[in-house]
Amino acid sequence: MMPGTNGKLVSRKGAKVEKVVFKRIMDDYYQARGWDIETGLFRENSLTKISLTDMILELERHNFVAHS
Repeated sequence: MMPGTNGKLVSRKGAKVEKVVFKRIMDDYYQARGWDIETGLFRENSLTKISLTDMILELERHNFVAHS
């Protein structure tokens, strides 16, 4: 359930989103979080900005960091 017209709740069950629209939404989501848009992985500078530098080596070890 989600808000529809005039705040009325509507069901989106079974609804589909076009691939192009979904890609654009995901790109915006990744960009807003400072993640790599192509891979969805963390970026080292983004982790540094949010004070998670201590996790970078471990994340890199598991290939969870994108290198620009």
